[in-house]
Amino acid sequence: MLLGEPMKWYYRIWILLFSYFGLFPAQRVMGQYGLGFAGQEAVLDQRTGMDLSADEQLCFKGTVELSFEFSFIPDQEDYFGYVVRIIEGDQANIDLIYDRRDIAANHFKVVIGDKFSKIAFDIDSATLFDSWVPLTIKLDPNTGSLGLTNGTDTFSEPISWARQGCLKILFGYNNYRDFKTTDVPAMKVRNVKIRQNGKLTHRWPLDEAAGEEVH
Repeated sequence: MLLGEPMKWYYRIWILLFSYFGLFPAQRVMGQYGLGFAGQEAVLDQRTGMDLSADEQLCFKGTVELSFEFSFIPDQEDYFGYVVRIIEGDQANIDLIYDRRDIAANHFKVVIGDKFSKIAFDIDSATLFDSWVPLTIKLDPNTGSLGLTNGTDTFSEPISWARQGCLKILFGYNNYRDFKTTDVPAMKVRNVKIRQNGKLTHRWPLDEAAGEEVH
């Protein structure tokens, strides 16, 4: 939600959530709170997506930080997919994906446009499945860099970024214009926050127990 103002409809998270209780019993998906995502083992129209700005975009000036906590839901066969996709001005995308291939030295990778960046890392299974992993993505136009912190390591990649502009921030499945994604890892997400120039401007705890709209 937007801090300091009454909630407006266009700052709500609209969830494309189609309950798939055969795969994800409610007590496991929402355990310790957080939004559970039905992933690759669900059929396409039952996969979960989260759009932080509904039919609008989130507009900023200066440095923008997106932070959240996530974990994977155990006992699934395929975790390949998009954790989050950030779109600038409906033109460029930045993706955090999970590559499930055993030959991958680092399973988490950042894609800029249609190319892999140098940002890649792994998280041990005990942490990924049994704990909440904090993650921050920082877009800094002053240094021309994309930064990522995963709780233990910090990475940086040069990137061209406008000093002001509008973003779409999409978790998991999305059907947005030319940036559609259908591959979703079975995961949980909570405590989503956005900071502008170091100041907290939006926060979504994701602590609802039911419904198609969460805050």
